[in-house]
Amino acid sequence: EDPSVFSLGGNQEGIQVGTAIATLFRAREEDGSTDAEVRHRSLWGASKLEVLEAEVTAGTRTQRYDIVEPDETLGLPFVPSVASAGYTDWPRLPDLFPFYPPGIKTSRDELLVDIDADVLDSRMAAYFDPAVDEAQMRKICQKAVRSTGTFDASRTRGQLQRRGAAPARIVPHVYRPFDLRHLFYEPETDLLERKRPEYPPHVFDGNVWLATAQRARKGYEPPLVAQSLMSLHVVEWSASCFPLYLGLNPGLFGDDEETGRLGEHRSPEANLSDAAVKALDGLGVKDREALFYHAVAVLHSQAYQDENAGALRLDWPRLPLPDDALTLVRSAEIGRRVAALLDVERDIRGVTTGTLAPLLRPIAVPATSAGGSPASALGEMSVTARWGRSGRGGAVMPGPGRTVTRRLSGLEADAMGDAASPLCGAEIETVDVYLNGGAYWANVPINVWEYRMGGDQVLKK
Repeated sequence: EDPSVFSLGGNQEGIQVGTAIATLFRAREEDGSTDAEVRHRSLWGASKLEVLEAEVTAGTRTQRYDIVEPDETLGLPFVPSVASAGYTDWPRLPDLFPFYPPGIKTSRDELLVDIDADVLDSRMAAYFDPAVDEAQMRKICQKAVRSTGTFDASRTRGQLQRRGAAPARIVPHVYRPFDLRHLFYEPETDLLERKRPEYPPHVFDGNVWLATAQRARKGYEPPLVAQSLMSLHVVEWSASCFPLYLGLNPGLFGDDEETGRLGEHRSPEANLSDAAVKALDGLGVKDREALFYHAVAVLHSQAYQDENAGALRLDWPRLPLPDDALTLVRSAEIGRRVAALLDVERDIRGVTTGTLAPLLRPIAVPATSAGGSPASALGEMSVTARWGRSGRGGAVMPGPGRTVTRRLSGLEADAMGDAASPLCGAEIETVDVYLNGGAYWANVPINVWEYRMGGDQVLKK
């Protein structure tokens, strides 16, 4: 537990982005020379305020500052950084995959994004309808008529109404990790704040994207993999999207504006730098996808994350390259499996189609405190356990919800077999996650419940 001054009794998370107070001073010797030294100290835990108060009162400090030698290759960090031997010699992601546009930013999600494509289509039809005046549109969606310093709402709407709605502009949109929605993509005006025109031409059937950030504000988290247009905020700070292929085709909207079919996959080129091609050729690997999926596997490796935790906070992830073809091919096979599991648009036998894998059957079982299935009464499925509330300006404020952490039962452990330990941690703990006072999902393994991606605890989000 490490509360901040912003933590509340019902929400101990407070702010999650680290805050540093630094005192920097420079002392010159009489001859003009300067000796530079960086010293660092961190305070953690619930008692850090008391520790500081005691030190001020006693005029002493109980913990010495550590001397840090900043590494220029990692951007001269003023905090201790952990990295494998030779880490800074490995190539960075952009050194291997040179095309990586940022994700889409609307600044008007309430207007342009929706879980339900029909609801979005109806809202945009009203937006383009000259018979719907500003007052009526404000009732439908306030963001549609709200101007900002960089966006003239009235002028943009008038311009689009004169032009008319372009067909097939509603496309799949990866809004947050594992959260697939729909986006109204408008390429010509300022309706989208950051429309990234270089991005959609490379979105087509068969292409795959890896999203990560150059720097991690909340600590490194493994990248998302998806097929559709991704939001800038699939990574909380700022997502850059690395495609497997560069499309030599019309891209997202295809040749047929009436239907909006995805463009035909014609002669794509692998998104590889000259150095990446040289590395593959040097190993005798002809599969141009192998390096991309090797990256997926390595960046999701817990050992890689632990060994390079400090460096991964500071700059693009760096990728070790195998010395032999067989290792690269086997790593790529793992990466393909990981990519499939991360992509909500992919069907996976035993997970989303066919007979559920035995491992998954005892996990997140719908249950009620009174016994029986919660589906027996619709009211029992209502979400009232204070998981969040609407805040000012449409923001969602997180709530504590209701969970019960417990030991895995013998029956659950037997059903999960060898997977019980890695999923439930050393204490073999699991979580019952409540929708309301009675209905809950029984047995969500602790490491599944706490799984984070893009800056968020995925299941709680």
